[in-house]
Amino acid sequence: MLQPHFSIYVRRSKSHPQRHNIILQFILLIVLLFALNSFLLSTPTVLAQQEPVSLEIKPEAIQLPIPVTTPILLVIHNRTPNPIQQISLSWYTEANINITVNEPVRLESLAGQGDHVWTIAVSEPRSGERRSGSIQWRVDYNTTETADGVTRSIPKIALATAAVTLAQPTTIEQIAQVEVQTSLTSISEQVGGYIFVVATNKLDVPITLDKLVVNRPRWIESEPSDAQGIVIEPRGVVTIPFYIRGAETVQPGKNKILFEAHFQWEQGGRQQIGAMVVSHEVEIGVLGESIIVDLLAIPSLLVLPGFLIMLTLKSLWQNGKTEEERKKFPKTTDAEFWLVALTLSGIMAFLYPHVTEYAGWGRRDYLTGYGITDIALVWIISIIFAILVYTIIFGSYSLGRRAWTLYQEWINHQRTPTETDRPIELLRKLHRQHLSYERELVQVKIDGQEQNALLLQAPGGDQVWIGPPIRLLWNDRAPSDLRKKVESHLGPQGNLEELARILSEGERAGQLRTSFQEDGKLDKPQKVSSADITRTNETRAVIYQE
Repeated sequence: MLQPHFSIYVRRSKSHPQRHNIILQFILLIVLLFALNSFLLSTPTVLAQQEPVSLEIKPEAIQLPIPVTTPILLVIHNRTPNPIQQISLSWYTEANINITVNEPVRLESLAGQGDHVWTIAVSEPRSGERRSGSIQWRVDYNTTETADGVTRSIPKIALATAAVTLAQPTTIEQIAQVEVQTSLTSISEQVGGYIFVVATNKLDVPITLDKLVVNRPRWIESEPSDAQGIVIEPRGVVTIPFYIRGAETVQPGKNKILFEAHFQWEQGGRQQIGAMVVSHEVEIGVLGESIIVDLLAIPSLLVLPGFLIMLTLKSLWQNGKTEEERKKFPKTTDAEFWLVALTLSGIMAFLYPHVTEYAGWGRRDYLTGYGITDIALVWIISIIFAILVYTIIFGSYSLGRRAWTLYQEWINHQRTPTETDRPIELLRKLHRQHLSYERELVQVKIDGQEQNALLLQAPGGDQVWIGPPIRLLWNDRAPSDLRKKVESHLGPQGNLEELARILSEGERAGQLRTSFQEDGKLDKPQKVSSADITRTNETRAVIYQE
């Protein structure tokens, strides 16, 4: 059956035009099928590569600190041919930043193939810790789909993320530079010099040298002791001079002086702080110390007291002695000489603070620090001590007793009131007696008249010193700080020696006046018989203000 049909087909195709049309139709059909197949295979890939609705952020990342309010552009792209409706923008962030949108975050619709831009302001709060993280942007919208003749609204979302990072912290070395400029290498109490601290601003904005503190040992003095509130212009330099010298008592040797600089500047809308420290080394000594050590050929000033005592005893010993007798005293190169000298030096080191305090010079201790004053006092005390020792041991008993009596009289004169004492001198003598601000009130008969008085020394003995209180009269020109200094010592905790010093300075400046209260016939210190006083067991202030 196939054979005849095939034959008929062949026979009909012998006609040339008809055969040509059939071939063309067949080729066209194949090309159309191939194109359709290619389109169907490629369409899912294209759709998969491009989201119908997407978000784009410019810039994609934010770096803290933010110097000023920074704008961010958030663009929504509708790639579909259909409009989208009920568009709403929201966000979430764990970073410590402020996000402000000054336009509506809700849109009714966005046309197909359309775009919309939100301009968003990002800034940092004025306080709080800087914290990195991210901003999660979210856009909610609705699309419509029709199926089986029914149109439905389908909610969808589009997401995007913007990173929030922290910039590398700025070091104080990038902000400022502090250095010390000086040729000063050694100082003493009498000889000092200047140290210049140079601060440089490396920024293009002003910075403030909030505080420059001089940290130093207590035996080094600085004028001024610090500097504050210095504004350094952009790329500017300031120089702060400090005059450095030794205190009255020092510990000789090399010492470090530290200059601690505290800066403030503004960066990223916030106030920043930073500090740096620079140092300078100086050698501190006592004027004349090296000369004394070299001339006397002693290893240290600590052995000076014993050395001086032994030399003084040697000079006194050799007076009136024969040559043979003089040789009996140990030489400065003998071990016996230094055994006694070192022992005496140790005793002097222990006694020196007590002697200076008792003599009214203030407690001084050359083991913790000394100056030219201590060298002079040690020199004098050592020689006097040697003379006293020689006098007591080798001199006559009467001469030793007389010297001691004179010494006691001098000490008593420093402590015992007299009728010629002025009020300020009386305060000093009360301090040397270790008497307090409150004195015992007694009643005494003077020329048959009984009146009140204050005991000016501890009771005991046949006679005792009494006197009226001291009046303190202020001048109208007296500064308030002087009044505060005086009032700080008016009380049981006050120091009468320091009070006397302050009042003396005030009198010399004409800012105050002191006098004894005139109470009957008692207008100055007087010595009376102990039998003429009646003790009341009450106390009164030795000085009062008017």
